[in-house]
Amino acid sequence: MKKLAFILCTFLLSSFANAQASLKPTVQEKMEALEWVTGKWQGSGWISFGPNQKHTFTQTEDISYKLDNTVLQIEGLGRNGNDTIHNALALMTYDHGKNAYTFHSYTSEGRFQTNADVTVADRKFIWQMNNNPNRKIRYTIWLDDKNQWQEIGEMSTDGQNWNKFFEMTLKKVK
Repeated sequence: MKKLAFILCTFLLSSFANAQASLKPTVQEKMEALEWVTGKWQGSGWISFGPNQKHTFTQTEDISYKLDNTVLQIEGLGRNGNDTIHNALALMTYDHGKNAYTFHSYTSEGRFQTNADVTVADRKFIWQMNNNPNRKIRYTIWLDDKNQWQEIGEMSTDGQNWNKFFEMTLKKVK
């Protein structure tokens, strides 16, 4: 009986490993669409936390593939002098089972976002948070004709009318 259980466990583990391994090329292929954003970026931008609360900042983004090009790690830091305006880390990958990209972000304030809708296009991607029924937030990132990273953040209460609260422009430095 122990021998049968051992053989069955070995078979199941082997089948699971093969099934997972077969996903890797598909995930890598989908993640290739984000190659343009990898590298180190620097620039500046602004964010508004409400009326008369607009803050400018300098920004760095360090973006690289992890786990054999199946996960994209995005780490951003925005500062105004010695003050941190924005500090976040995100992980993005492709979920083969859902046929969709996933985007999980975390901030230094302890906030996190795991329920984001992601759209990936040529030299552009959008991630939208839908965790608050009264407010939607979306970020659109694209590479302009000067090969600069452009990004805007917008907020909407109805999903139709959007108000910009964030904007930045970055240049690739590495």
